[in-house]
Amino acid sequence: MAISLRTAQYCQLLCNRSTYYLKCHMENIVPVRQILVTAGGAGMQGWDQSDKFIKIYISLNGVQKLPAENVVVNFTERSFDLLVKNLNGKNYTMTFNNLLKPISVEGSSKKIKTDTVLVMCRKKQEENWDCLTQVEKESKEKE
Repeated sequence: MAISLRTAQYCQLLCNRSTYYLKCHMENIVPVRQILVTAGGAGMQGWDQSDKFIKIYISLNGVQKLPAENVVVNFTERSFDLLVKNLNGKNYTMTFNNLLKPISVEGSSKKIKTDTVLVMCRKKQEENWDCLTQVEKESKEKE
């Protein structure tokens, strides 16, 4: 069952094995792939990579209308937190922990596009990533 995030006050993206979950304060935890099809929803659309960057696309309706300072990404060598403040009176946060490989904190950034936040994690080494997180890699190895 998909939920609408219009009433959610706080959302967090969690990784459990190879599935991402959006945890919403005062709501149930549901798979992101279900949330992505809901009107007014938020969630990870997907990810891609180039030689230098891992790119994570996060869907959030109306995010382009916010001032740039309301969309903040904090990077560490193996994680990042996205905070979107006061989008239609609500705050959203998504956390990606245990990225597969180290990223450059200084070289990473974000871009705000129509209904999407693009998080660009600069790879420390120019190599191909088979998956996004260490947990996802371990899950694939067990299969």
